[in-house]
Amino acid sequence: MLARMGWLQPGANGALITVSASGEGLDATMRAVTLRHEIAHGAFYTVPAYRAYTRRFWQALPESERAGFIAFLDQQGYDTASETLMYNEMQAYLVFTQDRRFFNAQVVNLSDMRLEALRASFLNGMPDFWLRDLATQPVPLAAISICPDALTGNPA
Repeated sequence: MLARMGWLQPGANGALITVSASGEGLDATMRAVTLRHEIAHGAFYTVPAYRAYTRRFWQALPESERAGFIAFLDQQGYDTASETLMYNEMQAYLVFTQDRRFFNAQVVNLSDMRLEALRASFLNGMPDFWLRDLATQPVPLAAISICPDALTGNPA
């Protein structure tokens, strides 16, 4: 499938994301939040301006706030030696994982007010492209598809 889509060609640009199947203990909100989180990673890897913005945002955070994210990500089993991974996960959790069961201010040692201020600041400076709309939509998403079917080009 990847070969048919041209993603294995030199210079190809694409991202493949996966999400958990429905099951006991996984409600519609959790699935929507997980999908948004993973879509944000796809944008991070395929939109250079977004990746650069995320890096600048991360580097502008006070050291104590970066340390809070790093400690949280370490507890989740991420490789904290990779700064790129740290700011990629920061953007996905900060903006796209707005479900307290997965992420909240306390897990990164911030007040609720400070976390909301960081979210607002990130969104305020974020490049204006399709991901911005997803970041501001209520959760859970309606049953829609934002991506065309990979093989036919038709909406899923």
